[in-house]
This record gives sequence, structure tokens and C-alpha cells, in this order.
Amino acid sequence: MADSQQAISGDDLWKLLQEDGFFCPADLKLILKATKWDNLNTLSEMNPDSDLSSIQNFMQNTLHHILPDSEREKYYSLFKDHPEKFQFVGGDIQMVKQMIEHAKNISRKHNNKRPFSSGSVKTTGVTPAEGGSNTANEAKKSKSVSSSEILKAKKTLESTINIYVNANFPLLKDKTVECIVACDGYNSFVAKAPCPVDKCTEIRKVTRNDKRWNTSNYYAHIRSHFSKRKSKISDSKCMKINKMLSQQKSKNKCSDSDSENEDDPERGNNTGDNGQNLRPIRKCSRRVNFISDDSDDENHDENHDENHAEDGTFNDTIQNSSTSAITENDNAEQQIFQWKKDHYSRSKRTQRGLEDAALGCAKITDFYSVLNKMDILIRENEELKNNVVKTMSEAMPVQSTQATPKLSAMLEILLECAKKNALKKSGGERYDEVMKELGALMFHVGGLQLYEILCKNLPFPSVSTIRRMIYKQENITEGLFRIKQLKAFLEQRNLPLKVHLSEDATVVAQRVQYHPGSNQIVGFTLPLDANGLPITGSFPATSANTISQYFEDNSASKNAYCVVAQPYVDNAPCFVVVVYGTDNKFKAKDVHRRWLWMCKEFEEEGIDVCGFSSDGDSRLLKCMIFNTICEIPDSKWEWFQAKKVNRFFCVQDSIHVGIKLKSRLLKPSIVLPSGSQFIVSSGHLVELIDKHLLKSQHLLNHSDINPKDKMNYEAMRRMCAKEVTNLLRLKVVGSEATALYLDMMREVVEAFNSVELQPLARIEMIWKWVFYLRIWRDWVLKTEGYNLENNFITSNAYQCIEVNAHAMIQAVTTFRDAEDHNLFLPWLMSSQPCESTFRTLRSAQVSFSLLEMQNYIRRIDTLALSKLKLQDKIIFPRHQKAIQKSAATCHIPVCLPEDFEIEMAVESARNQAIEFAVNLKLLKRNQSALYLPLCQVRPLSSADLDIFDDEMNEDEDVNDEHILLDTASDDNNTVPEYENVSESVDILEDLYVVSSGSISVKTFNNVNITETSPFVVVADGHGEPAAIRKSTLCWLLQSGDTKISADRLKRVQASDLPAQAKKCKEVSNPSKEEFISVSDWCAFVSEDGSVAIGRVLSFSYMSGSCKKNQQYSRLEAPVAAPENARGLGCLCSWYRLIRSTLKPTDMDIQGYYDIKNYICTVPRPQLVQNSLRLSCSVQTIKKFM
Repeated sequence: MADSQQAISGDDLWKLLQEDGFFCPADLKLILKATKWDNLNTLSEMNPDSDLSSIQNFMQNTLHHILPDSEREKYYSLFKDHPEKFQFVGGDIQMVKQMIEHAKNISRKHNNKRPFSSGSVKTTGVTPAEGGSNTANEAKKSKSVSSSEILKAKKTLESTINIYVNANFPLLKDKTVECIVACDGYNSFVAKAPCPVDKCTEIRKVTRNDKRWNTSNYYAHIRSHFSKRKSKISDSKCMKINKMLSQQKSKNKCSDSDSENEDDPERGNNTGDNGQNLRPIRKCSRRVNFISDDSDDENHDENHDENHAEDGTFNDTIQNSSTSAITENDNAEQQIFQWKKDHYSRSKRTQRGLEDAALGCAKITDFYSVLNKMDILIRENEELKNNVVKTMSEAMPVQSTQATPKLSAMLEILLECAKKNALKKSGGERYDEVMKELGALMFHVGGLQLYEILCKNLPFPSVSTIRRMIYKQENITEGLFRIKQLKAFLEQRNLPLKVHLSEDATVVAQRVQYHPGSNQIVGFTLPLDANGLPITGSFPATSANTISQYFEDNSASKNAYCVVAQPYVDNAPCFVVVVYGTDNKFKAKDVHRRWLWMCKEFEEEGIDVCGFSSDGDSRLLKCMIFNTICEIPDSKWEWFQAKKVNRFFCVQDSIHVGIKLKSRLLKPSIVLPSGSQFIVSSGHLVELIDKHLLKSQHLLNHSDINPKDKMNYEAMRRMCAKEVTNLLRLKVVGSEATALYLDMMREVVEAFNSVELQPLARIEMIWKWVFYLRIWRDWVLKTEGYNLENNFITSNAYQCIEVNAHAMIQAVTTFRDAEDHNLFLPWLMSSQPCESTFRTLRSAQVSFSLLEMQNYIRRIDTLALSKLKLQDKIIFPRHQKAIQKSAATCHIPVCLPEDFEIEMAVESARNQAIEFAVNLKLLKRNQSALYLPLCQVRPLSSADLDIFDDEMNEDEDVNDEHILLDTASDDNNTVPEYENVSESVDILEDLYVVSSGSISVKTFNNVNITETSPFVVVADGHGEPAAIRKSTLCWLLQSGDTKISADRLKRVQASDLPAQAKKCKEVSNPSKEEFISVSDWCAFVSEDGSVAIGRVLSFSYMSGSCKKNQQYSRLEAPVAAPENARGLGCLCSWYRLIRSTLKPTDMDIQGYYDIKNYICTVPRPQLVQNSLRLSCSVQTIKKFM
């Protein structure tokens, strides 16, 4: 067993450890492999104190000298630059100790895998007393199986075997089988059972799967004994012939052959009266043995060859019925030929065996006479006939029940309900809570029409019953925080009482409606109180004049503001805490006060608010900076300008941050210089797409770089893919800064959204780009001619990245100090729960008002609650699929790092950022050694929160004017709801009343109208008082109604259409073109009159009232501008032409150069030995001037 353990090493060892629940990091695998600790035997015997010290000494003094430089990072990770300082940190030591325990556990399992010795047991009567010590030892080896469980398994096996043997083998009726049972080391059992047949000393091994013993081979062994006995005893005629022949042969032969047969157990039963062994006749013996086993035929053939000479021609004697003596002088060849006859072939023997087997079988014709007698008796005896009929009728249900398949849980519920209400009159049916929940589930999922069909054909509750059940549930009141409902939501699903709150707003139809449940007018913007909370009940519908005054003094809400709680459990459902209408005019101080109030109220209910998230809104971002960034940096960490542990941490949605970076890159009027030679530009992507590369290599389209499509996340994901950045560096000259910018876009999102990353990798990933942005921002501020507004990413995006980097460390330290390591789930710290809620709502109906949104949220909660109550009775395929997906993609439990590990990860990130900056010439190499970029986000005071400004918002974000509104009355994608249909019918009835005079007024005036009544009194068409519904009055007072476009792409795109992209025109010789395109190589006249070569990256108008008006979205521009034009400029990467070689030009200021200075378009240069070669000279270009 030790040898087998020694052989378990390398990938096999890591696989066994992973199956046992331990995941070993890649660098630790390499270290153990290099030090020869990567096998099961040595690893299970490791001493973590002394052996880890020797490994650490080897890593510090020896290994880095023999490793190539390219492999050093894999082994040393954070210590790659200083391997002599390598040491095992706290997390590594703990991980190695866990690995040793798992290795010992696996070793024990391998030792316990074969609980019985390989030697065979010689005794026939094996009892528990004899094997008890062995069983006890084996039971001790298996820690997870108790002795009582082994005893129970033993009794079950012995009872099963004894019942079978007594029922099927009458000769063994008095025999009792006793077994030895032990654990096999894998929480299962194995046993040895002796054969109950006398003179059989064989002990059979019996195994067991999860639930039952596998005894088929054991039973087959017992049956083999009785098939041989039966065949030998039944053929008495052959026995007599054998006896007669043996008596004749005994006169002429010695007794040597008899002594040989005494030791043959197969022939021990064939003894005569005088006790001598008898040799069986070949013909009978071969028939009998064929029936039992084909292998016996081969044994008999061998025996025949050995004893052929002494057998002689006794078969001929049998066939001729002669009793003459067998002579021994017959020819040997004649005897051999005798056995080759067709009579002894396998097919003939098979035929004779089947004939002999059928001799004792009953035939169906044997029962004809019995049936005839029974038929006569039944016809003559009426009482006997009745008894037979009664007996058969009683037996039939038992037979049919056994053949009936098992019904599903839903069918059983419906069947039980149908039986209960079968004899009741219509309207008198009664339904239990399970049936009502099932009916409500079908009503919500299928809608009214489907439920009406089900109700008429299946035993479902009526529509009115389901509606009463739904209306009894608690309504969602606008502006009311549902904290107690959230606690019940978490407790019902056994979720931890720790949540992450996200806030966001979505556009709703500006429709004001009456809510009869609360007697409120819903759709206006609710005022805020001193705590920043919406004041509920601000618009009670008391009278017609009051409702009319609301419409004069207030405007309908354009947005619905939601606060959603996300539990800290992967794939757990979210919960809408509050929803209310807003006009987007609240301030940052309102957000801050609301957060403090929510933390206090949640804490009183026992719920801990760990953090807040948003999507870049300036008010929420201000509040996050106020709660995160402090005046004085940490005394230990100068680069960290926040408290390590805060009351809550704030996170900006990483997906929205990536979208902001994408929009900045694609904005035509923005120049993003990165050093004196490099520019971050979308023109490099245009050149990559237009080059003769297969689309399967980069997966990009021109629509992906459309600057008007701002919220296309899939386009952003494709743009910053590793394949794209690698192709840019290989195929597009001068695109280093653009490729680095795309890497930043990808990793800023992955640091939070990736499930596989470890905490230290996340910290290093995001802080690397924080340091790079600090260096880049400092360079822009120090370079004359550049400013942050036009030559850097937006302040909103930069501040979001800084806040997220600080929040990452705060989350690690918070959960680590609270010992809640399993709650560190960064992909849940975002505003995506809000986005998911909005997508779910719009899947039901694209355009909805604020009141309809509240009703949909209530339906979602009701549907989720019904599924929760019925999950043990009804199968939900999507729910099971989500569980399976969650199990397949579950994250690996992590051990959160200590402070010194965080310091090393941040130091590694700083070194990488400085290396990026040096390569792009943002820093000089002699200045990079001690350079420490500090946070450049200004801390905010309480007074700053009271200022309402929009300086932190950018026009690349999606604003209300970018959302297309559609006033058409028909929307094919809108799902009609029964509430909307009934409301429309009520309005038509009321309009008829108002316009038809006083005849119908008498009917409506019978209603007792109070302030809480759904009716109000107005004047009809003749000036007479009339009662109409409050919902109708709201409809009459509204000036118009808007619907949101059903096309999601239109809702998030700007209104003007993007320019169509054209393929770059390749020229083989210099030529003057009417149009030039992005990625063209052109010659321009420089300010000193010389020729400058530029590769076009983008275009912009030279004049305009603001940056937005200077944007030029097309990918091509005319060289000759029309009259009164604003002028066009080109953003280029500039080169000098020196003897057909292009050299990059250091530019003091990167900007748009007037297209009037265009000379001609030159052929695309070729890359030869890391230098660009142009096929034309300066003299050739000057001919076009």
C-alpha cells in the first residue's frame, strides 16, 4: 500500500486533493514539485514547522539561481524581484497545514480500501466470534462508520441470504449462514460469506453499493452445486450401467486407477454398493455436464484423452446393449475416430440436453382436463360460481395497483382536490392552502386567459378566489421602506442577515393614476423630508378639487427610484426595499442622510448593511467620496487615503465604469495623449478592423466602435478582449497606449466581476491601474497645453476607480476582521441587482407607469413566495437549472489576506504601473525608483454635499434626452394586462355618464360618496352633478401620455444615427484624394513648411460653441471644405520621413491639425526590421504641393 501511495504524485495528487475538498494554488504546486514533496506518502508525513523552514531556505538560496528568468514569477509570485526575501506568509502556512491533513485523510482511505486479507479462509464454519477481532480492527480504521452501523449491515446481509437459501434450496433448510462484515474505507461495506453446501470450503466476497448488498454471484455459486447434483442423481439408468461396467473391468485391472479417482471431488458421489469408485459413462456424463456448465465439457474432454486407452470401446457396447467385456487390444486410431462422430458434437449434445431437461416439465395440455372438470362444477353449483367471482374481483384491484405508475406530486394534489370536491355543488368547493398557492402560481405565470381554461377543465379555484387571495396580500406603498418584509424574506430562505444595497432609477411613462388600496394619487414626485426620505401619503384623493389642484401644482415623475437589497450569497434573489417617483433634483446631502437613516433602521431589525452601490450618479458618487476618502492618508499606507474599516464601504458598478471608459475612447472630439509619442485613439481599432484580417481573429464590427451606442456592454467586452490587445500590439504600429487603455478597461471590470480571482489578485489588478491613472493624470497636469477636461478620462470615471480600489481593501479588512471570509463576494457589490429588477419588469411590459411598476413588483414577490412554498411539491425546471449552474460555477472558498500581504500586492501593482509609464515616456526611468503616486481625489466636506451641481456628470452617460419616447397608441411588444383592460372599460362608462345628461346620474348618485370612496362628484355635460371614478378624473386631467420604445437599443442610444463606416482605400503610389479616412497615411505641410507624415486617427470640427458641437462622427472627411464651413481638423500620429524611413515625432501638444494643410495620400508603410519604410521620397510628395 505504501508503494501505491508513493506512486500517487503530480497531477494525480492534486486531483485527489481537489476531490477531497482542497484546492492547491499553482505557485505552491510548483514549489512542492521542485522540492520533491509532490507525492502522497511524503506529503502526509510532512512536518510543517521544520520542513517548511527547509523549503523556504531552498527557495531563498538555491532555486532562483537555477531557474530561468521567465519562470521566476511562477514560483516566487510577489517575491519575483527579490527571491532572497522569499518567505511563507500566514495564508500559505495555513494552506499547507490544511493540505497535510487532507493528504493524511486520503492516505487513510487508501489503507482502508481493502479491509480483508488476500489469503483465503480454509475453515467452513466461519462465525462472528472467529472473525470478530478482524471486524473490530476494520471498524476502527473507518472513522466515519460506527460499530452499530456495521452490526446492522451484518444482520441485514445474513437475513437476506438465509431467507433466500431456505426458500430456494430445500436441502439447506437447516443451514444458517454467518458472515463477516467490515467497512471498506469509503463509508460503505464489504463482507465474506461461506458457502452453506457441505464439503465446499469456498468463502465468497460480497460487496455493497449505496443501499443494497450485491449477492447475485453468491447465489449463483450455490446454484452451481445443485445443478450438478440433480443431473447426476436423476439419471439412474446410467448409474446402473456404470456399476455393471466397473464390476467387469475390476476383474482385469488393478486398483491403481480407482485410487486416482478417490481424490477427485467431482466423482466422489459415484460409488457402488461395495464402496468402490465408479467411472461414469461418457455419453451420460457429457449430457449432464452440458446442462450445468460448458466448462465441464472441456474438463471431460481432457479426462477422456488421458483415460482413452483403458476406456476402450465401451460406448459401442452401450449402443448395442451388449454386456460383453471390454477388450484392451483395440486399435488406438479406431478409438480416436469414435469420438469424432457427429453424435458427440456440441450441437448434438445441446439438443440432447434440452430434450432431457423437458422430460420433467409440465405441459399446458395437462391442465385441459382439470379445467373441464372445474367448468362443469361451476355451471352445476351456483354458490361455487359466486365465490369464484367474488375472489377474482377482490384480487383484481391488487393487481391493477401494482401495475399503476407513480403519479407526480402535482397530479396527486389535483387528484386529491378533485376527489374532495367531487360530490359538492358548484360554488361549494373548498381548497386548501397548497391548492390556492398552486392556483395563484398558474394565474401569475400564465395570465387570466390560461387560468380560465384551467379552471374550467381542472379542479382549480375560481378566478375570484385567486383575486381575493392576491388582493389580501400587502400592497407596495410608494416611498415606504419594506424593512420588516426584507427580514422575513431573508429568514424564509435561510439567508444571512447581511445585505448590500444598490440604488438606481429607471424611466417610466409619465402617467398619473389613482390607487384605490391607499386612496392616493400615484405618479407625482414625492417631496423629501429632513432625512432625505420620500414623504408617503402626500397626494390623498379626497375630492375632485384636490385632485385637480395636484395636477396644477405638480409634474409627473419621469423616473422611478429603487433601492434593492442583495444578500451576500451567490445566486440569491434580490429584494426591492422601496420604490418612488423622482424628478432627479435631489442633492448629495439627501443621499447621505438617507443612508444613515437606513443603516440605523436596518440595524434595529437585526440586519447589517455592509455597503452601497450605484452606477456613477454624481450625487451618490459625492456621498461615496465623502464616506470613503479622508483628509489625511493612512499613517502606514501613504497610498491609501481612507479608513481600513468603515461603517460601510461604497462601490461604483464596475460595468458602468467600463462603459464610461469606452465612451471616452470613442468620443471623436477628445484627444487622449499618453506621452510625447503615443495617443489613445479608436483609430487604431478602425485600422485593425479594416486590415485584411479575418473577423474570427478580432471578432469586432464597425458597429462596436460606434460612439453613439453608449450602453452596449457586449461591444465593450469585445473591444477590450485579450485577443484584440494582442493583435493591436502585433499588427498596428504605435498602438501601445491604446492597447494599454483597453487592458485597463478589461481589468477594472474583472477585478470585481470575475468569480475565479483570489483576493490578492483582485487588489493587485485594480491598484495597478489606480497608480497608472495617477501617473497619467499628473503628467497631463504638468504638460503645458493639456488639461484634464479634454485630455484625460472623465473625472467621474477616475473617481469611480479610486473609490472602488479603496472599497476593495475595505471589504477585505471588514470581512476578515469579522471572520466572515465566505461573505467576500465582490461580484455582488454592484448596481446590477437594480438592473436585473428593471429587466424583469420590462420583460412583462416594456412601457409602464409608476403605479403599474409597483403592481409588477408585488406580482414578482408573490410569484417568488409561491415558488418557495411549493418547492417541495412542484418541480420548477428553471429553478433547478439555476441551482445546477450555481453548483457548477461555485467559487472557491478563500482565506482573506493579512495587512502585510496586501502591502506586497500593492507594491507589485505600483511597480507594474511605473513600468507602463516608463514605456510610454510618462516617467523617466531614473525617476521611477522612489516615485509613489498619491490619491488625487479631493476629500469632500458636509458643505460640499449641499451644493447641487452637475460637474461630475459627463455627456457620454445616458441621459433622459437620449431615450426615445413613442406616443403611438399601439405597441406590439406590450403585454396586455387584465387590470388595464378593466380600467379602460370603467373610463368609457364614466365618459358616457358625463356626456349623457341626468338620466344616468340617478344610478350613480345612489353611491355613498366619502373621501375614501373610489368615486368623486363632478358636473356632467348639462351642468348636473354626476359621480365618476377617481381614475377617470385623473385620465381626464392629464394632458398626454408617453410610452417608452420597446426597442432596448433605442432606449440607450442617442437620437441621431451613426455614420456608415467605409473600407479604407489602399493606394500604391502617392495621390491626391477628395476624401481621406481614418487610418489613412497622409502627407501634410507643417508649420515650418516641411513635409510631415501623419496617420489619421479621427476628425473634429475646428470651431463650435462647446465640445459636443465640435464632434464629427464620420470616419471620412472631405479635403476641400465647402463655403462657410466650420473647418475640419485631423488627429494624427506624426512621423518624419528620413531616407524612406519614418521616425516618430515627439509632439509638445497633441491636437487636431487643419485639413487645409493636406498634400496627398501616401502608400501604407511596411514594417521592416522594427522600422517603418515608405516606398516614396520627399521629392515625390512635394510634386503635389
